Order: sequence, then structure tokens, then C-alpha cells
Amino acid sequence: MDGLAVEFRTLTPLWTGDAQRRSDQVREAGLLGSLRWWYEGIVRGMGGYTCDPSQGGCDFDGNAYEKAIAAGYGEAEAAVRAGLCPVCRFFGATGLKRRFRLEISEMDSHPLFFKASPQVYQAAGNWLWRMFGGEDTGGTKTGRGPDTRFTFGSSVLWGERALTRITPVDSEHDDILKRFAFLLDTATRFGGLGAKTQNGFGQIRILNGVLPEFIAAGKDLVRRDLEKTEASIRENPRKAPPQREDLFTLRSFFSRTYRLTTAETYVQGLRPIGVPWEHHLRHYVPCAFDIRYKSQQRNPFSGLGRDVGLRPFFRKRWGDEVTNLLFGGLGGYRGAERIASRIRVSHLFKVPGDDHWHLKVWGDVPPRLWEQVDRHPKLEEVVQTVDEFIRGEKGMFPGSQSIEEYEFKPEEFLG
Repeated sequence: MDGLAVEFRTLTPLWTGDAQRRSDQVREAGLLGSLRWWYEGIVRGMGGYTCDPSQGGCDFDGNAYEKAIAAGYGEAEAAVRAGLCPVCRFFGATGLKRRFRLEISEMDSHPLFFKASPQVYQAAGNWLWRMFGGEDTGGTKTGRGPDTRFTFGSSVLWGERALTRITPVDSEHDDILKRFAFLLDTATRFGGLGAKTQNGFGQIRILNGVLPEFIAAGKDLVRRDLEKTEASIRENPRKAPPQREDLFTLRSFFSRTYRLTTAETYVQGLRPIGVPWEHHLRHYVPCAFDIRYKSQQRNPFSGLGRDVGLRPFFRKRWGDEVTNLLFGGLGGYRGAERIASRIRVSHLFKVPGDDHWHLKVWGDVPPRLWEQVDRHPKLEEVVQTVDEFIRGEKGMFPGSQSIEEYEFKPEEFLG
């Protein structure tokens, strides 16, 4: 097989933006970074070691690689002997090219916009406008207070029948495609693809091109990759920095997809931030901000009302330190630097053949995080809190259905 062509549909826009905070064209580098992050989480979930790219990644031994090639080993086996972790062997490292090419086509660029509850329109608009570039990217803001009007200079990517093509660049063609099929299925079913998934982007539905037998075979190949790494280390002991315990891993991961049976009244009351492109409004409503942060807020002067959102719900239940660790923000815990969110919330979206709105919430909560706080929840309690907020009797969408649930099961990956 020369390559793999996967057709997919965007359920929420795809963001592959650059340093200038624009996403008006496909940038494969943005997708590759997302896919590598997922591959790292898979390998760690299986109990394997991966390097930390933020700390420089693996130290590639070019001489060992060339000697292994000269001795008749394939590229993948030679990379093992050169000291690369399973992720760097697949995605490349300094001195070694990536084992595949990725190309994305059949996607259109459309103006960026959001929708938010009228109660938080001004706060949400100001925050989102700044986050997505403001005047630096050609956006405008006119008026004052609730009469403020926002436009964004950035665009997002949309594809009714978009196409990604994966082409292997070494001799193990089919094995590369199988690994990629397993990776793509995991990332898109349980999370999202591309950048800014914490802001609602990157929900896609694979239409064809990824066969179940390829997914299963890819999982087996990744498992064998880890075994090869362990065997190589036994034969040629080498030093590697200890693996940080707060890095993303499927071992502490959860994902929930909800079918929202009570969302229509909420959706119809939303107010646009930016200029909607009407043709696609039937597909998704970009309002992750409401669900993640606030769709209602307490009046700070009168004290009337209440804050309604996933973050304030967690804060009330578990306190500021836990909430900052899970949802990120300035200050983090006890004066630490800004930390990234570990829980992501999609925009609302619709899937083909179903008239109800859907929502996905996912994240990871490694136990190492909890050493920083005095009172902390277990993973199952985090999931329970999410579930209670989304569909509980006093939740945001009471009575909604959880239609796809995932927590890591070692026997599925290690058996």
C-alpha cells in the first residue's frame, strides 16, 4: 500500500494557526504537534518511556544508527539502537526525519466567530477578542458595554469532506499506516485534533479510510515498539532523564461525549461574537466559553444570581487550587507560573443523522498533580463532577445522555 487517504468532516472548526494567531490555511505542523502529543500519551499509557520535547527531546546517536543500517537492520530497528524513544522513532528527531508525510486538502477558510450567553456577552467577547489577536490580526471592537461589537481578523478551517493523506517514507509502509490509523482513531474519538482544543476546536468525524483491522494492528505494533525499547535498553544500558509524572498519559485520562436533549432553548438564546457565516450554523454552535467558564454570572455589586459554568462548579466543589490545576490560569497553585488546562471542552456540535446537539469533555489528571494540594479528588470524582454539571438534575443540560464514555483500561492496551 502506497499511502492512506482518510476522508473526514469537521464538526467544529479546525485550528492550525501560526505564530501570528491566524488559521486561514492548513498548516500541517499544527496537526503534527497535536498528533505527537496524543502518541506520547498513548505510549505512556502503555507503560513506555517517552522523551519530553519541551526539554530538548531524545539525543539521537547518528553513529549507532548508521552502524545498525550497515549491519542490515531496518530504519525503525536502527532508530531503537540509536537511543530514540518510540515517539521520536515515529515522528522524527534532530538528525532523523519523520517516517511519514502528512497532507491535508479540501478545506475552506471562514471568518472566526463565537456565540455566548447574553449574560456574559461583554466579558466573553473581550476575552476572546484579546485571545485571538484583537487589532493585531485585523479585528475591530466598537461601541461600549452590552452594545460592543466585535469582529475577528482570523479565520478557521472547515471541511464537509476534507482529506488527509499519509504517505510512508521508509520501507515499513503498512506498519507505519497501521500505527497512524490507531493514533488518528484514538485522538479523534476521545479528544480532538489540532490546536486550541481547550477552546472548542478540532472535533472531527472520520468518514472513511480507517479500517478497524488497521486500528487493532496499529495498537499491537505500538505495544511491540515498547518491548523493543526495553530489550534495547537491557542490551545497551543508557542514561535517560526520569520521565515527568505530570505529562499527559492515557493512564489518567477520561472522555465523555454527551447527547444534549435539553439544549435548544439555550442555543436559541445565544448572542454572536464576531460575524457568523450562516451556511454552517446548522452544524455547530461555538460556545465552549459558556460551558467551560460561565454562561451566567453573579452580579458583583448586588450579589444576586450565581456563576454557572464548569470552572465555577469545580471551584465550589473542590476549591481554587484543584480548579487551577485542572483548568489552568495565571498563578496556578501557590504562586506558580501560568499552567495549561488539563480539561478540554468542545463547542456544541451536531453529527450526521442526529438532530440533537452534542458535547465532548475530556482531560487527564495524573496523581502527581495532587501532591500540590491538601484536598483533592480522585480521577473518578473528577469525572463524576463533570457529569453532574453537564447532565445532573441541577446541571446545565439536565437529563442529557452520556453516549460515549472512556477511561483507560490496562487490559485493553497491555493484554
